[in-house]
Amino acid sequence: MAVPNVSSQETDVYFQGETVEKIGPKKYKITNGGFTTCVQPTPRWELHAGTVVLSIDNYTLLRSAVFSVDYVPPANQLELGTRLVADYHIQKLTSCSTCHR
Repeated sequence: MAVPNVSSQETDVYFQGETVEKIGPKKYKITNGGFTTCVQPTPRWELHAGTVVLSIDNYTLLRSAVFSVDYVPPANQLELGTRLVADYHIQKLTSCSTCHR
């Protein structure tokens, strides 16, 4: 099924599924599918579930949900890391909590 884009004042939502049923003005029931609000050309995250009730601008109910995240490192990751170590005066990297507090 094609991925529709539903826009409102605040939110762009992209969703797909085996079946997508419109059950209200801004409400959809999705079976075996998912959605994202990430507007990157390749979405960085998506929520997938057996059943999704998506109410645009309000709430989402999911059953048997899976949260998928695709990390895309910056092209200049080494340069950026070197700059951040200098900016934050990091002496040595002994644990992840040094940077991720």
